[in-house]
Amino acid sequence: MLLQLLNLMPEEAFNRANILLNENKYDSVAYYLSVAYEKYPNEVENVIYLKYLQDINIGKKLAMEFVKYNKKSVKISIIAISYFIKEKKYAEISKFLDVYPETTLIGKIASFYKLIEEKNYNNALKIGEDVLNLLLTQKFLSIFYKTEIDSLDPINLLTNNLQEDYLDLTCSNFFIEECVRQSQLIQDAKVREKALNLIIYYGFFRLIYNAENFEKSYKYLLNFTKLLINNDCEDYNKVLTIFSAIYFEKESYDEYNKFLEVVDTLENYCSKKLSGKIKLLKAFAFRGLDRNKEAIEILNSMRDSLNEPLKNFYLTTIISYIDYEYAKKLAKEFNIKDSTILNFLDSNTNCELLYNKRDFKNIFKRCSENSPERAYAYFLLSKKDSAIEIINGLIDNLESSNRNYAYYWNRGWFELLLGNIDSSYYYTSEALKMRPNNSFLIMNLGSIYLAKQNVDSAIFYYKKAYETNMKYGNYKKEAFFQTLKNDIELISKIYNIPASILREIKKQVPY
Repeated sequence: MLLQLLNLMPEEAFNRANILLNENKYDSVAYYLSVAYEKYPNEVENVIYLKYLQDINIGKKLAMEFVKYNKKSVKISIIAISYFIKEKKYAEISKFLDVYPETTLIGKIASFYKLIEEKNYNNALKIGEDVLNLLLTQKFLSIFYKTEIDSLDPINLLTNNLQEDYLDLTCSNFFIEECVRQSQLIQDAKVREKALNLIIYYGFFRLIYNAENFEKSYKYLLNFTKLLINNDCEDYNKVLTIFSAIYFEKESYDEYNKFLEVVDTLENYCSKKLSGKIKLLKAFAFRGLDRNKEAIEILNSMRDSLNEPLKNFYLTTIISYIDYEYAKKLAKEFNIKDSTILNFLDSNTNCELLYNKRDFKNIFKRCSENSPERAYAYFLLSKKDSAIEIINGLIDNLESSNRNYAYYWNRGWFELLLGNIDSSYYYTSEALKMRPNNSFLIMNLGSIYLAKQNVDSAIFYYKKAYETNMKYGNYKKEAFFQTLKNDIELISKIYNIPASILREIKKQVPY
């Protein structure tokens, strides 16, 4: 049989192909046509191409099978490549380099996909642009019959498929100018919309997210907002993702207030189209401003429309407000699956809740070796050395973190526990510059003065902390007083505060 095939004459091969074509044996048809092509190239091309015009699916199968044996026909190769692109069979396209030099259209297409596979995006960009220019200027339409309008279909298909891949390359790899330019050449409205989404998402998201500081990230967010407004508040389905990508360098009120200003601008122009997302962005900003109660009120008004990620955001906002009972209730109602949230709300594993009950046994059993609550327990049990060892470890861990408000807050508190009052005051003051309306930070100032046995100043800042908490809704009232009780007890133990001072404070600040 093999010998017969090797000795098969082109004319006989062509006849066999036509017979088998009616039997839907496309692999065999493609083989016989590849043999016949050496003598009857035009006739072979016509068979496949006419079949393609009659039934696209059969035509593409024949073309894709044919090029496995013979890649010399430009016309058939273009049909095959169009579908290799559509089906993401890029390795098959690279094989055309064995036949076509890189200076030819097909050689350029093959090089383009080979470079993408090699992640050589800069060179792929150059070749891809060259190929699209050739296709879009219709320099290669002459290889198909000019008399039939349908004969342009393979070129159009190739152009559209390659253009989509080129857009994906340019947009997703941050060649934004080229991405914008090419998207304007697309006639298909859906593909053009997809390209625009890619520009918006990959372009602005990466600019905002990868900015080296807040000011640059904020500037790009402003530009994105202007684009939204100028495009009739078109959503692009990525508004929340892009806005939440902003880089809060210090996580300060100044940064969150600027963010809120952008959201307010968006609301002024886009409230009808983006009202739900604007509410969510406001809740996000209020949470950053320690206005947790306001954030919860917004989210509560939207609770029936929240998807799973936003339900998790709602829950974590309630947790930030330190209303664990309400959070537990909602977690059950929403059927929350997030293990981090569920573990945090479990009173048997939450170290903060265990410490509130002074459940030292379970703190040592369940809390990690470097948890603050374990150190607090050691202090209250007069095991100062063990407590100090943990606190020093926590400070060491802090040094690798960003110098945002949380760094200064925690560092200030830990320094106070180590007896370094002046250092504690410095770090706490720096944190307060970033978040002046945080009642717990103001409370820490009161604890610093308590450590110095400056009763009047301690009472002043404890009262101010309470007033601030009630004004801005940082934390639930009961949680505020529980934290105040915890701090006063701990500082009193570490600094041996006389009972008379504690009685005076409790008289003025009934915790």
